[in-house]
Amino acid sequence: MRIANDIENSIRRIRKELYGHPEPALEERWTTDFILAECRRIGLEILPLKSKTGVLARLRSGGNRAVMLRADIDAVALEHPLRQPFGKAAHRCGHDMHTAALLGAAETLAACRLKYDVYFLFQPAEEGLKGASHLLCRGLRTAADKPLVAVFGIHNRPDIASGDIVAQIGPRMAGKTCFRMTVQGRTGHGGEPHKCRDPIVCAAQIVTAAQTIVSRGIAPLDACVFSFCSINGGSETNLAPESVNMTGSIRAFDDGLRGFALRRLTELSEGIAAAMGCTVRVQRTLDNPSVLNPDCLQGCAHAAALAAAEAYGRRVLDGVAPALGSEDFSLYGELAPVYYYWVGSGRPDGAPNPPWHDPKFCADEGFMSVAAALYAEAALAAMKLL
Repeated sequence: MRIANDIENSIRRIRKELYGHPEPALEERWTTDFILAECRRIGLEILPLKSKTGVLARLRSGGNRAVMLRADIDAVALEHPLRQPFGKAAHRCGHDMHTAALLGAAETLAACRLKYDVYFLFQPAEEGLKGASHLLCRGLRTAADKPLVAVFGIHNRPDIASGDIVAQIGPRMAGKTCFRMTVQGRTGHGGEPHKCRDPIVCAAQIVTAAQTIVSRGIAPLDACVFSFCSINGGSETNLAPESVNMTGSIRAFDDGLRGFALRRLTELSEGIAAAMGCTVRVQRTLDNPSVLNPDCLQGCAHAAALAAAEAYGRRVLDGVAPALGSEDFSLYGELAPVYYYWVGSGRPDGAPNPPWHDPKFCADEGFMSVAAALYAEAALAAMKLL
């Protein structure tokens, strides 16, 4: 299907508003109020969630089963806040366009004669991978009161031509394990290092040794990314600090690899710390599974992709490698089988486009009409599962 002109105009208006009011994870209060107003304008029923941010709306049509469509609504938090209107966040991952597209799909489906309900989930806090579990623990399990046959999600891809669709089975996004590490030493004067147990030197050795976990502990064909993302310790120029704190993440498509890598990090760190007269504590702070598209949804999901792509003269691509970025979309798998699309947001002329979170990230607006059509087609195709 092709989105009606008046709805396309509405999508562009919504995106402009959202882009100008970016809010970071779990602070999306203006965004939530705006989405609620748009859902009521369309005529959707608002369902209760015990969360200050995020929206669950329903298009009630009948039947005893339902489909859910999900979009993320948060902006990327900035290390160095910008001047207004952006402040401490900016839409550098395209979630404003995801939200606009899902509202466009809702308006499109509201004009259709459906024989089942469609839920529209506007999720907060995808950045940081906290939003899905946040909503599941705050009423989502019971608010969606009809059994779901599928949950569909979409994310833009700036390295794929605008409007092209990826609908493939298997891994799409990597699972992610986050960790926090504290290296405890013994402080002392910088001029008497032999009387100290310097945790900075110990932490440096751990960072270096940890690089061998992937290069020498994991098979070369098994994708895994190991990252230290922060190191904090010390404040003076004439002493060794008492401790150093570090954070990092491990990403892999095979969830077992992440467990192995964290165990090896703990073993290496404890051995290095003991050899240097320090101690270390490694804590797992987040564990999020991979996003895997199942065989059972491929038929209807691919049919929906073909219908949306054909309506806009775009392609359905095959053989697109998965991304080692992470998503919390897989957690909705406890509600129903989940399926995750990519829709290209790259420049139509094929020129290189900055990636997600880059300060120069600029998604092509042509993404939104195709994504809205794909959301709607996915809901319609799922009728075959009902």
